[in-house]
Amino acid sequence: MISYTNENIQGKRRVNGGEAPSARVYLDRSNQHIIGMMAVNVQLIVSLYSIEEENCKEIIVDLEEYFKDEKKLNLIFVVKNSFEVIEAFKIKNNIVRSIIVQDSKDDFGKKFGVMLNQDEFKEHMANGVFIIDKEAQIKYRNHSAANYFRYINFTSYSIS
Repeated sequence: MISYTNENIQGKRRVNGGEAPSARVYLDRSNQHIIGMMAVNVQLIVSLYSIEEENCKEIIVDLEEYFKDEKKLNLIFVVKNSFEVIEAFKIKNNIVRSIIVQDSKDDFGKKFGVMLNQDEFKEHMANGVFIIDKEAQIKYRNHSAANYFRYINFTSYSIS
């Protein structure tokens, strides 16, 4: 498991109750996707260090299962892995409900405060969890909670 400290993280730190910025991420090389702004559904956005790390893989697989029947929630994972790695991961782990996007231009990392700034970490981002309501308000954010998502009481954040 890779470790980094808060001193390694840069970008704007967001606060609970604040407005979520919109961030450009990529579904694949040619399809840009905007996340964080007003949306039809609540957004649960999880930034992960790397989907090649076992604990990050478990987070995606577990949340995919946990929210499999939740229709009013967009479950989005943001990583810096290559599109080939993302696609292979989705196929191998039967990820069909979740959206896994790439932050290749660091837009999400900078705007949500999860970008790692040391050279050894440049190809990764810090783990984080953000719950954004339909009006683009941040209802929950934790810059290290991805590893502890099992302890987040998601029912206390209205998804309906």
